[in-house]
Amino acid sequence: MKYPVVYREHAETGMAHGGHFLPESEVPALYDWLKIQKRKINSPVVRMTREANRLDRIQWARVAKGHKLAALQIPGPGEESVNVHDGKIASLFATHKERNEFEIVGQNLLEYELYLNTEMLDFDNPVRVVSQKLFTKGEKLVSGDKEVSFFEKIKRDRSVLLQEYKIRRDPHMLYDAKIKVSMENEIETALNR
Repeated sequence: MKYPVVYREHAETGMAHGGHFLPESEVPALYDWLKIQKRKINSPVVRMTREANRLDRIQWARVAKGHKLAALQIPGPGEESVNVHDGKIASLFATHKERNEFEIVGQNLLEYELYLNTEMLDFDNPVRVVSQKLFTKGEKLVSGDKEVSFFEKIKRDRSVLLQEYKIRRDPHMLYDAKIKVSMENEIETALNR
């Protein structure tokens, strides 16, 4: 992400939420830094790692389902309903290669969703999604074959647009189509090898 990083030790203590702690003395500098940042809408690359109880989308991609995911209970104001400490973490790297073409690389990923709009694709042509799985063999990360997971025309769906606006209320991140891709059978086959 190439943000400047400054590391400082603090003696301050306070509430941590979601595993994050920010000393109050750092808030003004963070606020000033955030004010000058430029938001990149529909970033060409989206990277994420997810546990079972944190599956919200980031930009235009979402992990919908993962293989034996952890569900960590992190201290915060609300109780978590699920608590699985010995699970896995799903990773997803989504790249918008060019108009109507996407590439997804994932580990412990069973199902993902792509949220799309007219800035990203031409609805008159088919959308091509290529998926590639990552596996751990011993202590090494091994990539599987690239496979076309989706190749067809899609239509705008007003319900996607309305649902996303209702959840986020962000007029700059509106999507009027969604693709759901399952990798479940492919992953089960690879795990049973």
